[in-house]
Amino acid sequence: MPDSTSQFTWEDTGEKVSTYRRRGVFTMPILAFFSWLVLPSIGTAIGGYIGSNIQGKFGPMTSVGIGIGVFVMLVFIGPTVMNTVAGKRILNRDR
Repeated sequence: MPDSTSQFTWEDTGEKVSTYRRRGVFTMPILAFFSWLVLPSIGTAIGGYIGSNIQGKFGPMTSVGIGIGVFVMLVFIGPTVMNTVAGKRILNRDR
C-alpha cells in the first residue's frame, strides 16, 4: 500500500509534496545554519555567563547554564524564528 502523500499533487501546479519540500529545504540553508549553529552558540554564551555569575566562578553552575541556554535556544527560540521567517517568506504560508 503506497504512502498517500507520495501520490499527492497540487491540482494547479501538478507539483508533488516531495518536490515542494525539497524546494523549501534548498531555499533556506542560511536559516538552517542560523537555527542549528548560531542560536545554540548564543545560548551557550548567555547560559555560561549567567551560570558563572550565579556561582562566582567557573564550575558546575556554568555547565548547567550552558545546557539550559542551548536547550532553550534549540527547543523554543529556534523553532519560533524558523516558523516566523520561513513560514512567511520561504514557504509562502499565510499566518
